Amino acid sequence: MYLDGENIIDIIDPTPKLLSENEITALKKYIYPLKTYEPDGGDTKDLAILDQLIDNSKVVGLGEVTHGSGVIFKMKNRIIQYLAANHGFDIFSIEANMPESYKLNNYTVRGEGNPKNLIADMYFGIWNTEEVLNMVEWMRRYNQPKQRIEFTGFDMQFYEGAINELLEAFKGNTDFENRIFDLKKKINETGLLYHNKGSVYIDDNKMEDFNSIISILWNNISTSPFQTSEKEWLQQNTVIIRQLMGLYCRNNMPLSDWRDKCMADNLMWIKEHNPNSKIVVWAHNGHIQKTNQKMGYHLVQKLGDDYVTFGFTFYEGSFTASGNRGFTSYDAIQAYPGTLEYLLEQVKEPIFILDMKKIKSDNNKDTEWLMQRLVYRMVGASGENQNEFFGGKISEDFDYLIFIKTSFPSKLLNR
Repeated sequence: MYLDGENIIDIIDPTPKLLSENEITALKKYIYPLKTYEPDGGDTKDLAILDQLIDNSKVVGLGEVTHGSGVIFKMKNRIIQYLAANHGFDIFSIEANMPESYKLNNYTVRGEGNPKNLIADMYFGIWNTEEVLNMVEWMRRYNQPKQRIEFTGFDMQFYEGAINELLEAFKGNTDFENRIFDLKKKINETGLLYHNKGSVYIDDNKMEDFNSIISILWNNISTSPFQTSEKEWLQQNTVIIRQLMGLYCRNNMPLSDWRDKCMADNLMWIKEHNPNSKIVVWAHNGHIQKTNQKMGYHLVQKLGDDYVTFGFTFYEGSFTASGNRGFTSYDAIQAYPGTLEYLLEQVKEPIFILDMKKIKSDNNKDTEWLMQRLVYRMVGASGENQNEFFGGKISEDFDYLIFIKTSFPSKLLNR
């Protein structure tokens, strides 16, 4: 078994293999070549296939095989722009802390704040890149003269933003503020134990005390004079705090499974509060996938065919990650015989969408190898891994897979 920080994955020894001519010919029937990953590429006729692939789905998950590939970031930006302009996708949601992500909407809609600072304030350095900034700047332009897309997030690994939302709303209410500060103290104490030990057991009395404070805050919000939408947002911030405490004090549920369940719940909150909207989701492959109790698994249970997934991968190149040389560019391991990427490269198309949905429905004997458990790339935010390839059933994880032959690293911003 291998723990990559987000997933526990079985390691499979790859079996070297080349595709036969028949298999390559069959595979080509299920690929849709794309001419570029550049979001400012002009002509978008090659993306018209998305009209058919997405159809009437309301939530589209765009994955990434690593948190640091500039080409994948650009490709996702290009797709997001297409979906917004041609299919009315009006909410964007990223794998970053929920309250802090919503702050970016102040810039994308009203031009308030410094976008570089707001991106950095989402905590994850992986998003602090030129590619993400370019997407944010496009959203700002797209939202003029009126809002057409909203910037949101759905993660729950930090509490500061939620605490600040509550304090700002009840500024001057001494009793409420004191309860918030008491809550913050309890979270800090628990978080310190968690980071030292990996998990924390809190006795019933302490947990009851914590839940009591949350319940009082929830009730105070309910009886406040705020508009209904404001009340619901403030209550959602108390949910973020509960989720984080659950992360610290989970029982038998693995950390990654709890986080994925919470992220799915938060995305559903966004969907339920915007029932007529369409949402494009930006996260790692390991979160959007439809299996293994991941976020996508929970989403598909509630959304069914309304949830469509696009995984991403690449054959060779480099990516930005954290490693022995710090947070910088690292060379990827080139796909080798027996890996999915090695086999897909034999099609000799530099960028394409692979239609896993159609492959599954057609049941063609020359593509049945794609239905098996395969070795494919799975990298988080770490560089210099001894191995980047692990096992899984891509046919069950994703509806479609976007292959890009060569990756280059995302470009980090300077604040």
